Amino acid sequence: MDKVTQLINELEELINRSSAVPFSSKTMIDPNEAMDIIKELRETLPGELKESKQIVANKKQILFDAQKQADQTREDASKQMKAMIDQNEVTHQAQVQAEAIIKAAQAQAKEIRTGTQHYADKILAKLQDQLRQLNGTIGENRKEIRDLQ
Repeated sequence: MDKVTQLINELEELINRSSAVPFSSKTMIDPNEAMDIIKELRETLPGELKESKQIVANKKQILFDAQKQADQTREDASKQMKAMIDQNEVTHQAQVQAEAIIKAAQAQAKEIRTGTQHYADKILAKLQDQLRQLNGTIGENRKEIRDLQ
């Protein structure tokens, strides 16, 4: 039990044990005893009020700090979400670019393959013509050799 409550209880007890004034609803109390209790109350109350004010101030500071921390947490979460969205966008863009590069490389590879096939066919056709000519020349040379006999 705190000091203020104890003093109020003492004052109440003083009133309850005091003598009743005959033919009235009033009671007689010892004024010195009552004044002592009131004096103690006056001395105790400023300390109690100061302590109460300190508790209220602490409560306000705790609430302020909690709100500040909640705001910071919300801001951090927002930044993290934005970073994740940006990262997702970067990943998506990288994937799109990679697909474009792969498509271009495949097209270039096809073009090179087709060009190589045409070049090889052209070389082989030329070689075939040269072989025909050589075969014709060989045939003529053989005929000349046979005719010489």
